[in-house]
Amino acid sequence: MRPDGSPRRVAVQLDGEPRSTFAGTLRTLGYDVVAVPVYTWALPDALAPAERVVTAVAERTIDAVTFTSAHAVSSFAGIAERMGLSDAVGAAFEVGAVLLVCVGGVTAARAKAEGFGRCVVPSKPRLGAMVQAMVVEFSGRAVTLDLGGSRVAVQGRLVSVGGGAPVRLTDREHAVLETLVRRPGAVVSKRELLDRVWSGESDEHVVEVTVGRLRRRLGAAGASIETVVRRGYRLATR
Repeated sequence: MRPDGSPRRVAVQLDGEPRSTFAGTLRTLGYDVVAVPVYTWALPDALAPAERVVTAVAERTIDAVTFTSAHAVSSFAGIAERMGLSDAVGAAFEVGAVLLVCVGGVTAARAKAEGFGRCVVPSKPRLGAMVQAMVVEFSGRAVTLDLGGSRVAVQGRLVSVGGGAPVRLTDREHAVLETLVRRPGAVVSKRELLDRVWSGESDEHVVEVTVGRLRRRLGAAGASIETVVRRGYRLATR
């Protein structure tokens, strides 16, 4: 209060978050608050693109999601909740199946508050630093194999054989290769691949077709995906 008993006037720049209680709290403390709205954060009328991203995270068919504001994190979490995918999305982030990248500490704190536990944050809250942090994280995930005498580098959905140009695998091809790479030399049955890669599918022929495409994409190294008659497939490595 001023000496004459009138409230002190303060200007508060709103950050676009409709649920913010900061201005209201100041008013209850006796301040004359002048709210200055710079922008309003709201969901778009067409949610289909955002819903596709949420579904992709839940199904673990994309490698990473980046957030540049705390509001974006909350909106993403809200969409996931409305779609009934909150648990699947949170699990995908938690185990690192999908990389969650935040531009800075404020955004990361919101991600944690929304239940997204694992997050990559750059040392400086800048877009360039965020991209660099993501690149560094993925560079440590590359897997190099010797398949049929060829050096095969696998990083996410990109595969390079013998130092050649990277080939981008489809979601199914990537999932099959990832399953085989995790257990080199071990036989993985068609049924197991079917259960892991295809949801609700019962025809094992789709496995055979996808393995055939994957072999062709790997070129000479494709022969290292061996068929074990009546049992399944195995990845022969050196």
